[in-house]
Amino acid sequence: MPEITLDALKSDYVALGARIATYEENLPRILNIAGAAIELRAGEHYAGEMLKPDGTLDYRLALVSVSDKKYDHSGAGNYAESVGGKRPNLAERGLLIANCKAHLPTEGVFWLEDEYEGDASYAWGCSFDDGYAGYGIKSYERQAVVVRRLIP
Repeated sequence: MPEITLDALKSDYVALGARIATYEENLPRILNIAGAAIELRAGEHYAGEMLKPDGTLDYRLALVSVSDKKYDHSGAGNYAESVGGKRPNLAERGLLIANCKAHLPTEGVFWLEDEYEGDASYAWGCSFDDGYAGYGIKSYERQAVVVRRLIP
């Protein structure tokens, strides 16, 4: 049997601590997402949940409508407010494509809420058929997609 020394014990202690840390890092995380009764207005479609960076619920999203008319960026925002919602942001765009594609137009570019970071006279837009997102001058006329954020 090898001789037990203080240095050997300290070394074993450090190694055991590292093994415990590795084990704990690989434990599954449990997210408790409570069941919810979500009230949708006539014509709305449930898009899903937007999560915070830590994986907990931030808010739920509903697709409200799609405009028939084209607007500049500001006009699209006004239209969205007039029907009780907002333009979707870049992150919400992905949720809409994933869960509401059947209710979205297959042609055209639609205004998003986000301004382009490099120039305030530009804003983001997207097409829902292929998920393309790009920025354009806010005076361009595009249709509006409207979402409602359901804060729990």
